[in-house]
Amino acid sequence: MATYYDFSYDVKNQEKLELKQEVDTINAHIKQKSDEKNRLVTIHSNSKERFEQKKGSLETIAAKKSGYIIKSDTIYMLTQDLNKNNINVAAISSDNDIYTLTLKSNTDKKITEFIKYVTQTRPQVEKINVEKISLDEESKIYTTEVEVHVR
Repeated sequence: MATYYDFSYDVKNQEKLELKQEVDTINAHIKQKSDEKNRLVTIHSNSKERFEQKKGSLETIAAKKSGYIIKSDTIYMLTQDLNKNNINVAAISSDNDIYTLTLKSNTDKKITEFIKYVTQTRPQVEKINVEKISLDEESKIYTTEVEVHVR
């Protein structure tokens, strides 16, 4: 009986060693696959982040390209409106998106009509500031400085 148990123990021990080797091989394979998965997840998240940055940049460029108004177009639009209202321009200056116009007209009504027209019909004009319209008694010419804020 002792020989049987010794033989049985040796067989079971051999099976145990073979199974342990198989388990170790499978665990090593699982660790390798897990490491590969983590590497791919990192690559994927980095790629996704880069994609989102590039997508954001392209969306910003597209928005600026479609919504950006060139300064020369804005000045042209304002001068067309001034010509419609028969108003003379003494000076034009700009600082970023703010245009300062020194206007002269023979009636103050033309200046106020210009301001009203531009604020109602030009979506790129955010607001207009006017301090006062003054009359030069000698020349009977109305003068004002108008600040036009453009989007």
